[in-house]
Amino acid sequence: MLISRFPGLSFREAFSSPLAEAHNLFVPDLPGFGVSPYQPGRSSLRDSARLLGDLIRKLSPNRPIVLLGHSLGGIIGTWLAAKLERVIAYLSIEGNLTRSDTFFSGLAAKAAVPQEFHSYFAGEIYKKMAANLPLQRYYASLRLADPRALLEWGKSGVEATGECRSVRSSPP
Repeated sequence: MLISRFPGLSFREAFSSPLAEAHNLFVPDLPGFGVSPYQPGRSSLRDSARLLGDLIRKLSPNRPIVLLGHSLGGIIGTWLAAKLERVIAYLSIEGNLTRSDTFFSGLAAKAAVPQEFHSYFAGEIYKKMAANLPLQRYYASLRLADPRALLEWGKSGVEATGECRSVRSSPP
């Protein structure tokens, strides 16, 4: 897994905000997304939570931690906030914490062929992005994602969320 203090496409504005001057910001590149290679059998949300937990413990062994989770990262962030010490705040943005948040996951749960799902999902985002700059950047990142990782993440998102269980389910 690669991690960088450099801006990820989807979160580019954060790195030019006053936050970046006062705090260390990290945007992890999980296996199968962006430039990190896909790792078969290691692309579930629980696998990602374990990887991120280990990384956070290594990079910030003694400092306070603020977590932000977006989309499926909302589930991961919920688990990490419950498991890690020193988390002083957790923010969830469209965090897939309820069944109604599972647009991406719901599509993935019904898919069988990774490449077909990836093409369909990318097509749906493409139709919606028009003049929406953040969605255009998300689309660019989505095009780099490995279809197998995307499908595994989505399916494990549905498993975690179910009937709003992600908030109550035990962390990995």
